[in-house]
Amino acid sequence: MENKSRKFSLQVIMYLSFFAMVAVNALANILPFNGMNTGEISNLYNVLFTPAGYVFSIWGVIYIAVFIWLVNLSLNKEPIRKISASLFILSCLLNGSWIFFWHYQFVGTSVFVITALFVTLLLLYLYERGQKGLVWPFSIYLGWVTVATLANISYYLVAEQQISMSSQAVSASLFLLLGLAVGALMLWIYQDRIFNLVFIWAYLGIFFRDYDSSRLVSLIALFSGIGLILLIGISFLKRGKNLSKIK
Repeated sequence: MENKSRKFSLQVIMYLSFFAMVAVNALANILPFNGMNTGEISNLYNVLFTPAGYVFSIWGVIYIAVFIWLVNLSLNKEPIRKISASLFILSCLLNGSWIFFWHYQFVGTSVFVITALFVTLLLLYLYERGQKGLVWPFSIYLGWVTVATLANISYYLVAEQQISMSSQAVSASLFLLLGLAVGALMLWIYQDRIFNLVFIWAYLGIFFRDYDSSRLVSLIALFSGIGLILLIGISFLKRGKNLSKIK
């Protein structure tokens, strides 16, 4: 009885945290906070490591995926693990906090907060994998926050450090290649194709957005995306060969 009561209490806190996070993100654009929506703030500066506007629709997919994870956790007869609950609640708090810092142009603080969100989601992702939990929602979420962290750092370099366009092209290119390396690592260690699909989605958005302003960054984004597609294809071929060996 005590375990059921504890599970119910954790569920309530987790659902409240989730819906509060979604509400803050929605209100930030409906009101909007500080007179600008999230995308308008992003467009205040020409930051090369920024996908086209339509790419940000992935947040809807993320919220649905995370909600599915919550429902699955509720339906599971096993008790909710305190580590999972704590990390998830912290991720919601950091997500909502980031919105305020972003909208009120505390750019340096927003970098710190989104980096903390990235670390929290990474720990939650690794823990869920270790516990054989439902991982794919956090493959999407972690993948996007990885991209968003790099984009936030890029925004900081432009808005606060006022780096030149040529320096920005170099940093954006390095971030794109770093993302390619991270995607390859996630495939190699965890065979996580969903994580890589998020990067491909973002990189195509960067390609289309930057095609006129920086052909170098645009093409690196395109070829990095193609590289990730090829790596996913290779991982499927290897999986097929392994299955045929087992048979």
